[in-house]
Amino acid sequence: SSDLAINETEYAAHDGQNGDEAKDASVWYPYWDNDTADEELVAIGDDLGTICFFAAYFDEHSKMFIPDNITDKIEQFDKSGYLKGKTTFLTIVNDKLLDEGSSLKDTELLYEILGSSNLAEKHADNVIKLAKKSGLGGVEIDYEAIKKDTELWGHFNEFIKVLSEKASKEGLLLRVVFEPSAPIDSFEWPEYPDS
Repeated sequence: SSDLAINETEYAAHDGQNGDEAKDASVWYPYWDNDTADEELVAIGDDLGTICFFAAYFDEHSKMFIPDNITDKIEQFDKSGYLKGKTTFLTIVNDKLLDEGSSLKDTELLYEILGSSNLAEKHADNVIKLAKKSGLGGVEIDYEAIKKDTELWGHFNEFIKVLSEKASKEGLLLRVVFEPSAPIDSFEWPEYPDS
């Protein structure tokens, strides 16, 4: 997808404290292709700074979950000490499993989970719970296909404000992925360190 956030390995060079050139690579680790992701991690080696586990999504009852292979991978990396010193995110997407197949970038789902202040607050609580359960350092929200739906953008904006506050209280990082067409300037967004 063509998002502002990282959608492939991205190197941001900066000077290390000892004057050496240090690299900080960031990757998404997708649930559907652990093998390729593992190879990529090996290739990046010590330059890896941030890893986003992709992704938690929703079952047919609109309940968020993390696929087992991602949960297993997080555990495996954690036990081996691989995640030590790295910034870690759980990416959450608005994809929904259906009885037959799945609905990707589901905006009806977003109305269902964000369509009122109470719903947005409840969803924010659920996101925090899932992030803490995952043991990762932060959460990345990647809800897509809102397009020109200003009502839904309003709900999304309110959700992000609530989530930002809750994440901050819990010591979790928050990152939000916006599509290029997002009306970012039409809303006040919370300020958080990792935007």
